[in-house]
Amino acid sequence: MHGSACRLAGWRAARRLAVLAVCVGVAAAQAVPSQKTPPTFRRVVVDPLFRSEGIAVADVDRDGDRDLLVGDFWYEAPLWAPHRVRKGRALGDGANGYSECFCCFADDLDGDAYPDQIVVGYPGKGGRWYGNPGASGGDWAMHEFAASVCNESPQWVDLLGNGKKGLLCGSQPDGTMCWLSPGPDATAVWPRLVISAAKASGTEPFSHGLGVGDVDGDGRNDVLVTDGFWTQPKDPRAAAWPFTKAPLGAACAQMHALDVDGDGIRDVVSSSAHARGVWWHRQQVTGDGVRSFASADVHTAVTQTHALCMADLDGDGQQDLITGKRWWAHGRDGDEDPKGTPYLLWIAVAPGTPPTFTPHVIDASSGVGTQFEVIDLNGDGRLDIATSNKNGVFVFLQAPR
Repeated sequence: MHGSACRLAGWRAARRLAVLAVCVGVAAAQAVPSQKTPPTFRRVVVDPLFRSEGIAVADVDRDGDRDLLVGDFWYEAPLWAPHRVRKGRALGDGANGYSECFCCFADDLDGDAYPDQIVVGYPGKGGRWYGNPGASGGDWAMHEFAASVCNESPQWVDLLGNGKKGLLCGSQPDGTMCWLSPGPDATAVWPRLVISAAKASGTEPFSHGLGVGDVDGDGRNDVLVTDGFWTQPKDPRAAAWPFTKAPLGAACAQMHALDVDGDGIRDVVSSSAHARGVWWHRQQVTGDGVRSFASADVHTAVTQTHALCMADLDGDGQQDLITGKRWWAHGRDGDEDPKGTPYLLWIAVAPGTPPTFTPHVIDASSGVGTQFEVIDLNGDGRLDIATSNKNGVFVFLQAPR
């Protein structure tokens, strides 16, 4: 069905859409008025159909333009022409099912200088990557790198700070938190760096909440879940990492370490996967090194914020939070406010005692999936946003200010 004339016509129509930017600044009650004009965005519908809940950005064909990788397709910039990665099934509107692409990442895994696609399918199933055929074209060869990838927010990260990325995720049946990175032969099962003891928090297939950041300020990345964090030791491969139990909020999406209040100590930010709330968890450290966390709201108007990115979106030197509503995460009637407005928004963070948070609506008819990207798509020096969910595939190009 994907190759039918009807769907091709839909793609072409989508590429011709010229949609005015939607950017409505909504100031929080306690927010201080900004001295800079907030960024605005031009919304582009890449594909009006449900393709996946995750998206990657990479120069797939090595022509100098950044393209999109979304489930069974990649879209060629700048006109977003669709190309197949593999054969797949039609997903309809997603009301009664899920994609086999909850998260999507891109990296050159086989050393041929072409970016390949890393896919995390349905939670708990195996992890796969698809080899970019390059100039020869055709279907992309599939390789399974792990039998089990768990947690709904696995992340492709340089965990050890040595320039090599891998997938941070839970693993079953042992219930360990792991970092999976390709060995000399990327087509073989990837070696595991086991971070935790068995039966650890955040390692079930449908666990919610996972992140990476330097929580303790020692210059090394730690691993975050809602029950606490693993501290990276000097030798990260020696044994299971020490775990600090801490109340880091309710079930959430991606977690980030950020000094929210400007006291020199990194806090934790998270967003609700299926209920309501974006939160920060203030960290305090006593003189004898005891750490404690207290949670507070950042934003409560948007529900099911099942994906959260952190980036300096407006270029003021301060990290912002970018999130939105995951449309129909569990169908038309599941979770809180399933038919609510599918917002995409960013939240400016102003450190202080207390910090202030100013939300800005980017769009009101798209939302996010379970993973998206904030990146300069068109090379103009401004950060843009690429999303994919049950409403379709979108890019939001930041306008000059």
